[in-house]
Amino acid sequence: MGIGVEMHKAFKFMPKTYLEDFLRGRLRISTLEYFKNMEGPPWIADPDEGLAKIKMDFTFKKADPDSSEHRRKLASLGTLVGNADDIQFTNSKIVRESAPTYVFCVSDEPFETVRRAMCEEAPENYRYDACVEITDMETLAGSLGSGVIDDGTRFSEAFNRYAFGKVRYEKRELDFISDTSLHVNPFLKHQRFAGQQELRLIFEPMKLLPQNVFVQFDPPAWLFRSIDVHG
Repeated sequence: MGIGVEMHKAFKFMPKTYLEDFLRGRLRISTLEYFKNMEGPPWIADPDEGLAKIKMDFTFKKADPDSSEHRRKLASLGTLVGNADDIQFTNSKIVRESAPTYVFCVSDEPFETVRRAMCEEAPENYRYDACVEITDMETLAGSLGSGVIDDGTRFSEAFNRYAFGKVRYEKRELDFISDTSLHVNPFLKHQRFAGQQELRLIFEPMKLLPQNVFVQFDPPAWLFRSIDVHG
């Protein structure tokens, strides 16, 4: 299923040492937790990846019109307050973590702006020297289903569904009272990552897997095209 964007071509930037393997249909998907725990500058590493930070600074009474809704939201966060008449949180925060979620990250058009961001403006030692144009992301997503991951399991037996969407660069602290959804949104990131123009394929695993999963599949001959990154 798609979320917020039609499937179309995209760009996968990488070190040149990975290029030939990728063109032959070997690619990696990783958990949000993997990117959260990476060391290094906040470029590929993102300490807020897979997290929802919820500001808890409010008071409400049992008789208030919104009391039932507030109690329901608290329960969804694992906080039960019973029949207490007065509920108060002061200068507090709840950090909610995503369920295990795997992601394959690519970049959207226009190519030239993302090429500069990935290959010239990224922190030193994090700049890429190769790129593959993926002609059609829908074909890629469908083809992965027939692939095999490193433990010999078919991809379709390890992951039960996917979503595709464009990342929005507006991640912020949620507010318990004003925000209706308090869930982790894997398509939100901080504005400092906006130069990556990211699109994501998100996969839900059906079994316990390592943080990095390699999948081998047979890509159609027209699906991948190596393109020059040296503007």
